[in-house]
Amino acid sequence: MASVRARKFSLTNDVVNRLVIPVLNSRAGQRLGRRLAVVEYLGRRSGQRHQLVTQYVTDGQIVRIKVGMAGSKTWWRNFQEPHRVRLRLAGVDYDTSAHVVRAGDQVSVEAELERSMATPSGSLVTRRQRRIGWGLLALAAGLAANSLLGPLALGVIEYRYGASMINQAIGLDSVALFLVAPVSALAGALTLSGHRAGPVLGLAPAAFAAYMVPQYVIGPEYARLPGNNERFFPFHLALFILSTGLLLAAWATTDGRALPPISRDSDRRRAWVLVGVAAFILVRWLPALAGLLTGAPPDAAYRDNPTSYLLIALLDLGLVVPAALVSARALRRGVGWGRKGAYAVIGWFATVLTSVAAMSVTMQVRGDPNASPATAAAFGVAAMVFIGGAALLYRPLFRVPGVPARGTNEPDLQRRRAWRTSGAPEPMPD
Repeated sequence: MASVRARKFSLTNDVVNRLVIPVLNSRAGQRLGRRLAVVEYLGRRSGQRHQLVTQYVTDGQIVRIKVGMAGSKTWWRNFQEPHRVRLRLAGVDYDTSAHVVRAGDQVSVEAELERSMATPSGSLVTRRQRRIGWGLLALAAGLAANSLLGPLALGVIEYRYGASMINQAIGLDSVALFLVAPVSALAGALTLSGHRAGPVLGLAPAAFAAYMVPQYVIGPEYARLPGNNERFFPFHLALFILSTGLLLAAWATTDGRALPPISRDSDRRRAWVLVGVAAFILVRWLPALAGLLTGAPPDAAYRDNPTSYLLIALLDLGLVVPAALVSARALRRGVGWGRKGAYAVIGWFATVLTSVAAMSVTMQVRGDPNASPATAAAFGVAAMVFIGGAALLYRPLFRVPGVPARGTNEPDLQRRRAWRTSGAPEPMPD
């Protein structure tokens, strides 16, 4: 009899869910969702995605769902241990973890709210998200325009650089035009559509532009080399303000605690990657620092453009290395914003390494006397490694929420694999 009663409940709930969920996902759901929640989760044993509608109450940041006639329902059993869940409440999505609480015969499922990093397509996009989205599109256009106006294409902007720095600028502008600008445009489009990946993906091009634009303004040798780049100071100033503003806005919008993959092992691995980034930069600059301290010219790049050379050293050693190490420490300690730091630093480093590789290749192709085939090859390999690593880091943002990333050690994934290989029949929809 209990089995028959459970099947009747399941059939009734399926009908109600199919009718009510689309309403709660629409604009009308802002009002109806003040008492009705859409609960989305993966079944612990089947691994299937489920959605259901239920009533709820809130107590501060706690959402409490009382399970009536719990003996006739099975969905709540997925939360007898903490389990990831997505809740849609009054038109707003939250990614969090829920668990069962018992008080005598009463069964409740409780969750603490975290603002979701993802909103399903068709959901409402906040005013801040719209500003970030349009800003990222504007940044893409600005980076493309700067690349085309410079020595890469039209030569309208004539930087007061030496010959070697001009070659490097061509490589840099090619990466800005063909990699960073498209990524910024993609991030803007995703943000405007309400996709959770948009603002996070936007961290990388915003950080890249905020790092590179000062080199266009402060790096040239104004006292001794010809050029006209100072005429474009308002344009570069606007790009710098836009990129730093977007970096701060995307950072503020992103909830680091909800960034995948959510596991302590993943955080520790990313922390070591950040330490590796800091170490790579330090090792690169150690010979230059030794040369500066002893009074010997560090290398040919310094002699060609000392201002730009020292500016890059200042940015790398004064901003990037501390940011990487602080984010690594935050990840090791389980601080939520550490994940945001990992996305920003790793995404930025992938684009910058690609730029350095493009600079080295351009110098080699153009017969620059300071070119080194070994340097070009080394940076090319490093760029491919970090581009691949950044792609793996960002890929979970495009998965269905709640689906574990490949390679994680989540207990739910292990349980599902064991269930499917045991030969036992699939359970009722959980």
